[in-house]
Amino acid sequence: MDIEESEYSILNETDFYEHLNNVDQIIIEFHNLKNRLIYFLKR
Repeated sequence: MDIEESEYSILNETDFYEHLNNVDQIIIEFHNLKNRLIYFLKR
């Protein structure tokens, strides 16, 4: 998944996870991870 920093908002959507039932593997390219990691660690 390469959607230029929108990956963070998609990961916050519950609908996204509901569609992963048949997914065996997913690769996500995180942009700006250094600055966004703090946000994820707070969750």
